Amino acid sequence: MNIKNLQYKNAEISENLKSIKNLNFITDEPLSKHTSYKVGGNADYFCIVNNLKQLRKVFEVCHPKYNIFILGDGTNVLFSDEGYRGVVIKLSGEINKLKILGNLIKVGSPVSLSSIVKKALENELSGLEFAWGIPGTLGGSISGNSGAFGSEICDLLKNVKVCDFKGKIHNFSSNQLDYGYRYCKLPVNGVILEADLKFKQNSREKIDKKMKKNMEWRRKYQPIESKTAGSVFKNPEGMSVAKLLESMDLKGKAINGARFSPRHINFIENFNNAKAKDIYNLIELAKELIYNKFKIVLETEIKLIGFN
Repeated sequence: MNIKNLQYKNAEISENLKSIKNLNFITDEPLSKHTSYKVGGNADYFCIVNNLKQLRKVFEVCHPKYNIFILGDGTNVLFSDEGYRGVVIKLSGEINKLKILGNLIKVGSPVSLSSIVKKALENELSGLEFAWGIPGTLGGSISGNSGAFGSEICDLLKNVKVCDFKGKIHNFSSNQLDYGYRYCKLPVNGVILEADLKFKQNSREKIDKKMKKNMEWRRKYQPIESKTAGSVFKNPEGMSVAKLLESMDLKGKAINGARFSPRHINFIENFNNAKAKDIYNLIELAKELIYNKFKIVLETEIKLIGFN
């Protein structure tokens, strides 16, 4: 057990978490260590869960008394500078698995997209090339139905396994999910444990060629070397959010250490020790300007946690 800072926010929850066998949990853990933006305050509790038994125990202890947030690689989330009042759970260990079953790949939700794409390439399985270069885990990708180049992760879904907050396991086929442009809603509240992704056979050479082409595009047009959380805003229906932002002359616009990327305006970079509030203020500025001029309400792809 790894316990940091004995000034617990809630003695009962702390004692119950300590009682869970081999659970690795930390109090007052800086979320800046776990997000691509490298900003954010502390989480009251940060739990690294290695198996289903531990996950069920954590849910039993914390739900519904305490807020719970499931964190993947933190590549699509902005936590406030005040941190998270609750329990942040990161899945690992036995849940972090990947298995090839013919044209299916059975994948645990904490597995990175890049690992899945590489394994698909090795086995001449095509369909996920669009995700080459997209950071994050499978679970987070499904939750936001991430996509690029006209394809989305939910296009590959055959089924998903979910653990609800009462510890019950559910298996849902893709047609039981409510998903669309940058969203995927599960029939129950809980956490994705794993999913089966369906692929098509293709030659290694053709798959590799498509992956390289996609990565070349990203290197040319996106600030992939910067501290970002990917695309900030969703495209309004039938419109390009980048063109809307450019019409407001926001490219390169900075608030303290945060700025709209000079390379791709729908990315906000932490280029100089920004605070979460700086990034958030840029998001709010863009939303206000676009609404005032076009009466369009911009929606974020990034999850904003802890902001009013």
